[in-house]
Amino acid sequence: ADTASWYRANTTVSLFTRDAVPAILTGRYPDPGNTAEDGPAQDPDNLFTLLGGTYDLHVREQITQLCPPDLCPRPRPAGLGRLLGDAAELWTGSARVEVDAGGDEFALPSVLDDDRFGEVRRWIGEQEFADPGPDLFFYHAPLPHDPWQFLPDGSTYATSRYPIGYRNIGWYGPGIGVARQRHVLQAQASDRLLGELLDRLRAAGTLDDTLVVVTADHGHAFVDDEPWRWLSEGNHEE
Repeated sequence: ADTASWYRANTTVSLFTRDAVPAILTGRYPDPGNTAEDGPAQDPDNLFTLLGGTYDLHVREQITQLCPPDLCPRPRPAGLGRLLGDAAELWTGSARVEVDAGGDEFALPSVLDDDRFGEVRRWIGEQEFADPGPDLFFYHAPLPHDPWQFLPDGSTYATSRYPIGYRNIGWYGPGIGVARQRHVLQAQASDRLLGELLDRLRAAGTLDDTLVVVTADHGHAFVDDEPWRWLSEGNHEE
């Protein structure tokens, strides 16, 4: 905090990652006609194409694909094996799928699975921050995004995706306190990862020559009978 500038009066321009991340990377508002079926914006004028000719790019996009393949070769999808295994399990057990107390059913793997913390940590460990550069390192970490299941040290605990009190677009009384606590714990896990990133830069001797930008693509509010993501007069402080 002593070395940072905090822009606390800013907010996202979209509720959803597929629009919010492209807005961050292009500086343009989302197309109001864009629907979920359209997928994320594919804007060729973005941070990656701006710097790709002079910077070495080390990019991991989780949802979007704004960095073109000639600048950011796509890694082979690692989730296919898990997906096939889970599909077989779902097929053989489809007649006996049980719903737990939180209402969660069998879920296919995604970027929101319980290895999100480990994936960010491994990416940080793989980077060569001592390279004279110039380099652009970009990682879209789905943390502290729900499901809130991480403790500050990165370990997980068994829980439903949302606590009691969540109702898709807002909250009601009973679960708000628990939801906020779970979110804070997961935010602390995200802080740990940020600390490890800064430690790696410091150890490489490049921290003082590095611009580090940390931003969220959307927020989350915990106010009774108020929206959970979009801005309102009742939740703007969160």
